[in-house]
Amino acid sequence: MPMELNHLREGALGLLRATHRLVGTASVYRRNDADQPDSFRQLTFRAILRKQFESLTAIVELSAEGRGNVAIALLRPMCEEIIWCDYLVSLPPEDASLLLRCMAQLGIHDTFVAQKSYSEAVQMGDLGFSEESEQRLAASARSAARDLKMLSRKLGWPERKLVMPTTKYLAKVTNRLEMYNFLYHATSRVVHFSVTELMRLVWGKPGEVRVASNFFDRYWGDFSLYWGGWIYAQTFVAISPVLTDMSTDLRQEELATFEAAVKTLVSGGGVPILTQAEVMRAFQS
Repeated sequence: MPMELNHLREGALGLLRATHRLVGTASVYRRNDADQPDSFRQLTFRAILRKQFESLTAIVELSAEGRGNVAIALLRPMCEEIIWCDYLVSLPPEDASLLLRCMAQLGIHDTFVAQKSYSEAVQMGDLGFSEESEQRLAASARSAARDLKMLSRKLGWPERKLVMPTTKYLAKVTNRLEMYNFLYHATSRVVHFSVTELMRLVWGKPGEVRVASNFFDRYWGDFSLYWGGWIYAQTFVAISPVLTDMSTDLRQEELATFEAAVKTLVSGGGVPILTQAEVMRAFQS
């Protein structure tokens, strides 16, 4: 089901060309004493920028290979990352860094507990973690939980059983709720069990159908190129001004390429979730 939207590929490639140098520079962080309160936020922003650059690169490559069905799954974390970037930029640097540090400490402890529980259940044997390591991880998680509780009151998060705010709440306070609702629905169909999404592999005529990804591969690729490029451009604009220890200005030719790429990307309008062919088939079933 081809859409022949070549401007999407041109726009995405233009964004990658325009930002390649600065992303490379941002991938090396030389922290000084003045950065100390902001260091974890700086590291996180750089990791997001690099990850999204590589995700958009992968989307371009996968869509060119007819693997748009794989590329679209990369949009889910990109959507969350731009929402978090907007929120973190709005916080005092020291609060943002403390929040990220708490999330990292709790996350690694949760992962350790999940791994330990599974390894014990299936008798995987010794995974190389000492009892001391386990105790230190647990202590770190308890400390992070206390700090997170304090932050939740300071930042005015809604009271709930789980201290961390939902992504939907963050989308609302960062004025990205419409984007969240749209892209979360679109990507949920891909990363979770969805009969609607599975039926995109099934096409034919009464009495005979075929099952394959190639019916929708171009559509999936175009959807990923548009929204991946759109999110990446906004993430770059949100993050680059707050990076320290480096010049974050695009050179004149890079800025011209960036602006032209954005115009090219959006020139045909956004790519929708649902196609006319699917709607017509629903009436026939």
